Amino acid sequence: MFGWSQVPGLKCRAGGVHEARSRRLVVSTARMSDALATAALMDDEARYWQGWSPELLEPYKRILATCDPLMWKKRRIDFVGRDRSTGALVASLSLYRRDGRYHIGGTVGAQFRRQGYGREALLLVCLMAHRHLGIVELSAGCETTHEASQRWLKSSGFTMLEASGTHTLPNGRVIDSCWWRRRDGTAKHRCPNFPRDTPDAYRRLDVRQALTDPRPEVAANALALLVRHALDDENGTARLWEYAPLLEQVAGRADVTPRLRSTGVGALAVTLGSDLAYSHDAKPDPASKEVATLARLAEAASAADPSTLAASCALGLTRLMQNRPKEAKATLEATTTTGAGDTAVAVTHAVRGMVEKELGDAAAARRLADAATRLAPESPFVCWVAASLDPAA
Repeated sequence: MFGWSQVPGLKCRAGGVHEARSRRLVVSTARMSDALATAALMDDEARYWQGWSPELLEPYKRILATCDPLMWKKRRIDFVGRDRSTGALVASLSLYRRDGRYHIGGTVGAQFRRQGYGREALLLVCLMAHRHLGIVELSAGCETTHEASQRWLKSSGFTMLEASGTHTLPNGRVIDSCWWRRRDGTAKHRCPNFPRDTPDAYRRLDVRQALTDPRPEVAANALALLVRHALDDENGTARLWEYAPLLEQVAGRADVTPRLRSTGVGALAVTLGSDLAYSHDAKPDPASKEVATLARLAEAASAADPSTLAASCALGLTRLMQNRPKEAKATLEATTTTGAGDTAVAVTHAVRGMVEKELGDAAAARRLADAATRLAPESPFVCWVAASLDPAA
């Protein structure tokens, strides 16, 4: 049905906005509002097989009060398929990285099942993954008794490997599952908005050894690679927390350029602080070991070079978590955002908004939140903060 040398009707725009077309469908990158819309596809049959429940959408609702980010992240991309003639929502698919592999899955609306729509949507996403994003191999899993899902995967070019034991669905139901694989040995990376696979230099890196290496160029290279690629790792921030003591040591090394130490360790501290704040509905405990770790990293980054935006933002975020909002405000107001990227400035505005809300200035908090979302509407942390600063939140 499709020519394998290209993706039919492909449009690739800045920020991750994508679209591809088949005879009956338009498949595009989903926005968060689409995630809520796909709830309509989840009839009793789909809920049973996928273990889905409406409660899974609750985190999205608060964010949507202020913005509608694109579901385009380093480790997960969501797509929706709509009927070309009516605009009706037909299918929802997700492409995500876990355990070093790219997985794909999704669902089709009840009124569109058994008519080839699911195959059409899945093939378009597979084509984008192989021929545009450069992903050589895709994996998919399904329940061993789900015959319709197995037919869907087989008709879309997947080959069943073997039963993979049991798997627990989001609602707790334990199933017997099997894995499927789809390969394209001629896959090529063409998308300027999608990061290439983690480079060999990072995959081969023994981070612990490199960060403690007596040669300053080795430690500096390890720090730079962590800043660029740590979040491409499916372990994400969990591994960064493990490296925190070593990062603190690097921040104090006089033989490594002060600005690199400050910017690198500060940026990683902001990543950990954002993750800690974003992952909890309540404020983190000021006496927790995580907040203490952030404080050491932020202070070490600031000691290396207090003029960098990364160090100031890390220190401000930490002081806020320590229930010291006045110090946080002074730190953030003393920094300059000149020359910094939009996302870095947006995160700084978001943190300042959190501080202003804590100090009781709701209007200032709202202004900062609005400025942050204008600069980085696709950042989940910025959107989460903006939603939490909304007067109705």
